[in-house]
Amino acid sequence: MHERHHDKTFTAEDYDEQYYVGHIRRYEEGVYANRVRFISKYLEGMSGGLLLDAGCGMGFFSEIALELGAKVVSLDFSPSALRVYRARAERKERAKDPRRLLAGSVEELPFPDGTFDFAMAIDVIEHLYHPDRMLEEVLRVLKPGGRAIIETDNDATWFTKRGFRRINHWFESRTPVYQRLAKIRAEVPSSSLHVETFDIHTLDARLQKIGFSVVKSETFPYLSAPARDAVIRMPGLRSISNALGGENCMIFLAEKPRR
Repeated sequence: MHERHHDKTFTAEDYDEQYYVGHIRRYEEGVYANRVRFISKYLEGMSGGLLLDAGCGMGFFSEIALELGAKVVSLDFSPSALRVYRARAERKERAKDPRRLLAGSVEELPFPDGTFDFAMAIDVIEHLYHPDRMLEEVLRVLKPGGRAIIETDNDATWFTKRGFRRINHWFESRTPVYQRLAKIRAEVPSSSLHVETFDIHTLDARLQKIGFSVVKSETFPYLSAPARDAVIRMPGLRSISNALGGENCMIFLAEKPRR
């Protein structure tokens, strides 16, 4: 776990439409393709259920969940994010029912206990000043046996450790997706607005402390680099990668106890 210190406290105003421009391009130009692939794999098991997208942002994963057959309620505290989502969703004939797209805080969810079959918080927990409150609220609004997907950066990744940083950069910098990301960063500079980051052990412990049972967790790379990824998948090397801290993103599937 790593707390980042800033000169100011971030509010909804910091998550303005300009903040989202770079993220939109990352999705639309395939930079986030690996994240989409991994997260979609978890969403496939949630078809037919009522799913809360807590901190939906521009709604990319709400849209994927809808396409996979879930009934989705999307919530975010940023008016700009919701405006962007509405504009994109209406072009796809989505989110016409205003009850499915709500303004609100993930730390104080406006739903009764046991409302949802599933929940997800994608790229959210690292932006919060009180991450435990969100986890407690997600646990509260899930039905017994309900499951949540939590995805965030992995603070302990070996990708950024001394001795490995240059190797990882060598693999990634030779891919088209890296070149697209570099172009977006140059043209649309933006802050990450991260407050607190976790590794796979600290987030596992936090989830269990709140009351979740961790069903599954794994790390995966933010950017796909086929040569590097093929090496990591070789017999025996996957466990070594995990022992070194894993890749630079991580995803958890956690369950509310059936009691």
